[in-house]
Amino acid sequence: MSWMAVTIPRRAGVGMPARCAYCFGTAEQDLLLRARREAGRTTGRLTTTRLEEHFAVEIPFCRAHAARSAQVRKEIRVLGIVVATLLGLFGLVAMIAGFDAPLGVRIFFGIVAGAILALLGLLAVGLSVRRLPRYRDWGAGLLGVDLAAGAEALTFRFTNKTFAAAFRTRNGLR
Repeated sequence: MSWMAVTIPRRAGVGMPARCAYCFGTAEQDLLLRARREAGRTTGRLTTTRLEEHFAVEIPFCRAHAARSAQVRKEIRVLGIVVATLLGLFGLVAMIAGFDAPLGVRIFFGIVAGAILALLGLLAVGLSVRRLPRYRDWGAGLLGVDLAAGAEALTFRFTNKTFAAAFRTRNGLR
């Protein structure tokens, strides 16, 4: 499925059609889509201050797709934790067993290697998860919906073209 982008100007409220964002069925449950953007950054002598804007938009779903979205969210979280844990343990054990040094040095380098491999594992899961067919329609935390917040406009992406057209109409776009 391809994603369809709809850009609307920023304003107080975003109108959502009363249909499921994924299948365009009857909406029975709203799920919260969260996004953030960096609104500004000031750098002082010793500090950098970042100003962030946080957005929360309720997206309508039918019960089945709301449950699927929650299940997929949980699967991705568990997949990341499992991969990070396994790679971290592998790094620790490999350095302790395969390094010829005092035990304290091996443990120190094992912890460092484990932490680096765990972070690389999390990065790999994050980069590869959307390439897997099961997670292809996964957007910014919800099934079939993505949001990019800009200074002047909000860009929503939907996998359902009918919902995207209804969203455009609901928000006063052609």
